[in-house]
Amino acid sequence: MNALFFKDILSRLPSSDALFKRASEDDQPTGYTFVDVNPAFETFTGLSRSDLLGRKISQISPQALTSIFSWRDFYETLVNGSGQKAKQISDLNCFFLDDCYFVTLFNATNPSASAFDQRKLKKSLERHQILVDSLLKTFKDRQEQLDHSFHEALKLTDSQYGYIYLYDEAQEEFTLNSWTNGVMANCQIVEKQTRYRLKETGIWGEVVRQRQPLIVNHFEDYHPLKKGYPTGHVHLKNFMSIPIFSDDQLVAVVGLGNKNTDYDDIDVYELTMLMNGIWVSMEKREIQTRINELLARNQSMFN
Repeated sequence: MNALFFKDILSRLPSSDALFKRASEDDQPTGYTFVDVNPAFETFTGLSRSDLLGRKISQISPQALTSIFSWRDFYETLVNGSGQKAKQISDLNCFFLDDCYFVTLFNATNPSASAFDQRKLKKSLERHQILVDSLLKTFKDRQEQLDHSFHEALKLTDSQYGYIYLYDEAQEEFTLNSWTNGVMANCQIVEKQTRYRLKETGIWGEVVRQRQPLIVNHFEDYHPLKKGYPTGHVHLKNFMSIPIFSDDQLVAVVGLGNKNTDYDDIDVYELTMLMNGIWVSMEKREIQTRINELLARNQSMFN
């Protein structure tokens, strides 16, 4: 895994994330050197990126050398030493990217947080895990990665049905890319389409026209933009859709339906963060693959 590639992904996550480098396999955690931290890490610990980069854990927290090292104790010392309200470290994840690089992800929460805040945290952590798994997992191609991430997104939002349409802004055309396992079997439309023009779409096309997320929690109610179901369409009781952007260009839309409860802003936020993070990772992985192929061809020519 390219460390520079992962650094860029970490910078986008709302959890506190740090990337370390160790000198050898025998190196203890207290000897790990900070390579990068994201803005959330700076906020939680009160330490700036410039205070940390290039320094070892033992230099940041000398007391770590005098006891059995614990990542949770280390981070709680940093967080509670920042002068903020006392917080506790939750859902700490630590893993190696390769033989040299080590990553930690955690959240610092107020123990008395409301049920709403606890739900936000739970969904955020689930999203982080999906994103990290997608970054570390090996996929044979872009399609497999999108399909995997999409079905994980269904679990994240407790949705029954969903799709990903790629979108061509120049042609104003949708192309079906991924859909829920079994949805085509349940859908009894005689002539199933995989391409749609924007002008042909009703309410589900509003996510493109307005370039912002859309929630319809009572799908059976009247709506002036709803054109109704084609005969045989799967039954929907609620619906949510988000746009995916790349360099300000709308490149895809994700739609989900039939959650047991209403969709809300937490669902929109988590799905948007997850799918845009996945899209960025795919684009960077493809760029890195092309660079590696170019380098290999050049090396072959020199040889």
